Amino acid sequence: MTTHPGWRSTALILGTTLAVLAGTPARADYVGGMAAFQARNFHQAYLQLLPAGHSGDPRAQFMLGQLSDSGLGPVQRDASEAARWYRAAARQGHGPAQYALARAYAEGSGVPVDGTQAVAWLTASATSNFVPAILALADMYDRGAGVAQDAQAATNWLRRAATLGSPRATYILAERTLIGRGTPVNVSDGWALMRRAADRGEPTAMLRLGQINLGSNATAEQRISSMTMLLLAIRFGNADVKREATRARAELAVNMMPNEIAEATTRSRAFEPPPGAADIDGPRMEAPPPAAGRGQQARGAQRR
Repeated sequence: MTTHPGWRSTALILGTTLAVLAGTPARADYVGGMAAFQARNFHQAYLQLLPAGHSGDPRAQFMLGQLSDSGLGPVQRDASEAARWYRAAARQGHGPAQYALARAYAEGSGVPVDGTQAVAWLTASATSNFVPAILALADMYDRGAGVAQDAQAATNWLRRAATLGSPRATYILAERTLIGRGTPVNVSDGWALMRRAADRGEPTAMLRLGQINLGSNATAEQRISSMTMLLLAIRFGNADVKREATRARAELAVNMMPNEIAEATTRSRAFEPPPGAADIDGPRMEAPPPAAGRGQQARGAQRR
C-alpha cells in the first residue's frame, strides 16, 4: 500500500495546541517540549518530551512517535519506535495516536500490515472524536473498503464529524442529504448544511452555492450572493474548484451590474473561516487492505 503524502507532515497538523498547564513535572515537560517543537527546536523538544512520555503522558508519547516517524532532531527515523510510542498513547485513548497507529498497521510501518488492527484503531480514534479518523472511516463504510459497505453508517459518522465542526464532513453530509444517501432526502436540510459548510470555509460548498443563480431571472441579491460564493471558491479551492468557479463567474457576470460585482467582491474579501476550521479535517488516511474476520475488527484493539 502506498504512503499518503500527507502522513509525513502530520506532526504540525496533529500536534496538540499549547495551553498554560499547572501541575506535575511531566506536564511541565510536555508544555516545554511542545513549545520547543513548535519553534522547530526538535533536539530540545525531544529532551523535554522524553521524561513526560516515560511518565505516561499520552500527548508526549504521541509527539515522541512523531519525532521517530520523521527522524527529527536527535532521533533516528525509526518506524518501529514510532509505533511503540503511538501504541502507548493509543491505549490511553489518545485520538491522534490511535489514528497514527491505524496508519502504521495499514501501511506496515513499524508493524506488520494488519487490516483488522488498522480498522480497529481507526474506529477507536473516530470514537475519540478525532475528525480525520471519522472522515476516513466514513469513506471506508461508503465504499466497503476494509469493512462491510454501509451507507447509513457512513452518514452517521459524517454527521458526527459535522457536529464537531468539520467543513468537509458538513459538505459531504449536505450532498448526501440532497440525494438521500444513507439518510432520507431532505432538500431544505441539505442546502442548509451546504451553507454551513461554506460558512466553515469548504470551497466545494462555496462552488455549489455559487452555481445556483446563474440565470438571468435571479434577483440582484441572489446574483450578489452567488458571485460572492464563486469568488470565495476561487480564493480557497483547489485547481479543479478554481477552474469551475472561474467559468461560472464569467457566466454570471454577464447578467450583473458593475455595482453588484463590486458588492460581491467586498463581501468575499471580508470573509474569513472560523479559527481552526482549516485544520480540523487534517490529513486523510487511505483505506487499509481487506482483512478476514471483519466481525471481530472492532474488538480487541486495546489488547495489542
